[in-house]
Amino acid sequence: RFVCRSSSDLRIFRDLCRASHTKLDDFVYPVERRGLFAQRLRDRYNAWVSLLPWPVAFQLEALLCSSLLDFREMLDLRRRIEEIYRDHRQDYTISFLQHLGAQAKTAFWYTEEGVASSGTFSELFDKCYREYTPRVQKRRRRDPHLDTFNCLHVTITPTSMHLQGPYPERSNRVIRAYPGHHDSFLRVNFVDETELHFRFDRDIDGRSFISRRVGAILANGIDVAGRHFDFLAYSQSALREHAVWFVKEFRDLDGNLVNARSIIAGIGTFDSELLRCPARYGARISQAFTATDSSVTIEPEEIFIQDDIKDPTGRWDFTDGVGTITAELARDIWKVLRSRRRGSGRSQDYPRAFQIRLNGSKGMLSVDHRLTGRVITLRPSMIKFEAQNNNLEIARAFHKPGPFYLNRPFIMILESLGVPYEVFEDLQRSAVQQAQQSTRSLESSARLLEVYGLGASYRLTS
Repeated sequence: RFVCRSSSDLRIFRDLCRASHTKLDDFVYPVERRGLFAQRLRDRYNAWVSLLPWPVAFQLEALLCSSLLDFREMLDLRRRIEEIYRDHRQDYTISFLQHLGAQAKTAFWYTEEGVASSGTFSELFDKCYREYTPRVQKRRRRDPHLDTFNCLHVTITPTSMHLQGPYPERSNRVIRAYPGHHDSFLRVNFVDETELHFRFDRDIDGRSFISRRVGAILANGIDVAGRHFDFLAYSQSALREHAVWFVKEFRDLDGNLVNARSIIAGIGTFDSELLRCPARYGARISQAFTATDSSVTIEPEEIFIQDDIKDPTGRWDFTDGVGTITAELARDIWKVLRSRRRGSGRSQDYPRAFQIRLNGSKGMLSVDHRLTGRVITLRPSMIKFEAQNNNLEIARAFHKPGPFYLNRPFIMILESLGVPYEVFEDLQRSAVQQAQQSTRSLESSARLLEVYGLGASYRLTS
């Protein structure tokens, strides 16, 4: 509810409604001041959740941020929530609160009768507790340094904040360095109210909005359930989705205080010239946050540096970002990846190419059958900064053929070499037909999702 304190404020609000094509009607709506979001209630709630274990506090905050209940209703449930935690401990409490949120959305949002047929939130709480049976999860022996981890997500819109998760997320170098503290990291993404990407609108001062809403959060951090999180870093692929990493202070296994500044300092050594270029500096840091799988340990004596192959003028670099690896080491990597089911179970042969991160290097490694033993050859173009991390991280193992995509510059090159326009027209027509046919059967839909890697975007399993 917006309160306009003067007639001029009301005129401004009407103008905003017209600009955003929002219908505005005149009607009488009785208002009762109940103080549901009074500061004293917020202070009591904040003092309470600050004392709760962080994973439990996150789920309570998620319920509040989803507007399923207000501060007064949450405080009325305090005693019952504390009893559940005392009787069933943390994991049960977390799963129950997630179940409660899902049931509340069904009862209050997705039914025609809404609250009238569902009763109060307190009644729904009691009903869910009586009927709730936690899912029995099959326990697997898993190295905490590897595979995936349960990641907490925060979605920031222009007017609100939504908390979700934890969801399984592929790990990276930094997350693996702090086993047992994965819930100290937040995956934060910025979206419009419709949860779509921000788009340019000539009627809105986009630069000012980004500076005030997004910039303020990146600079000052966010507070969630009594904990403060600071901006940490991003990966290049996640940045395209407007997603970044935040972290709160914690102590590692050795008792050392860990925060955003200490994590960045531990990634590697950056030269002074790089530090003067924020964009390049951020790109180098992002190497440590690329989603990867840990594989084999590489000893320093197994790494060789070989010059890039260039044309006589030195202008064109034909091996930019591409090194080599021996077949023996490629087999060892594939054996480790398949043991964790990250690779294809049906593929009996090992990949001949890997997208990797090693120390401060990034790029591709292709198998060179002229090399023997366990050897990796890096190019100078692959080395971005100095770091000490002797585990070879695999961003992608190319164990099967992948689709080849044409882009505008490459099409222009092919046309200049004599490929007729009709070839590209036929390819485009075929792609459109495949997309249209995907709505006619489950098999064709699944094939389209798999070919373009859309399943993960919609949280659909293979």
